[in-house]
Amino acid sequence: INIMELEIIKALQSIGNDALDIVCKSISYLASYLGFFFWLVVIFIFFKKSYAVCFGVTYGISVGFNYAIKAIVNRPRPYVVDTSIINKLNAVGQSFPSGHTLSATIICFFLSYWINEKVKSKWLKYSLITLLVLFLLSVIFSRMYLGQHYLTDTIAGLVLGACYSIIGLFAYKKYENRKKNNDKKGKNDGNK
Repeated sequence: INIMELEIIKALQSIGNDALDIVCKSISYLASYLGFFFWLVVIFIFFKKSYAVCFGVTYGISVGFNYAIKAIVNRPRPYVVDTSIINKLNAVGQSFPSGHTLSATIICFFLSYWINEKVKSKWLKYSLITLLVLFLLSVIFSRMYLGQHYLTDTIAGLVLGACYSIIGLFAYKKYENRKKNNDKKGKNDGNK
């Protein structure tokens, strides 16, 4: 275990207070499956059903892989390794990689793509995407502050979440292009 990573968590917890505890716990809930389900419903209602399905499948597969990686790496959580670190939120399982960071990354990638497709105003588009980036950074901060994860856990969650998102979005684009081409072909066949 990297001593420096434990010191980062201790430094973050040294600025702790009740208000920050509430904020960080709330951020963690938004980055969990609860946040995912909320955005899945919103995307399903207000955007394309196929996009919602792709979002759901990408998320589900990534969570499955995340549990497998946790079992293989078997890294104990920081508060288990160092009892001076306070466990501020109950969690199950191992530490590496951070599931909340992975979850938040996938949510932010898929929302960013949706925003990019739907929002015409550049100012509003970039403002919303900036808010998503700030949310993602706050998730990374909160997971360490709450004593749940090391910095490397959150970085791994971020990288894996980005990889799964890129694969999921690539699959979605391929599906949409194929559908568009089939629709065109159907129209052309109908015009013959």
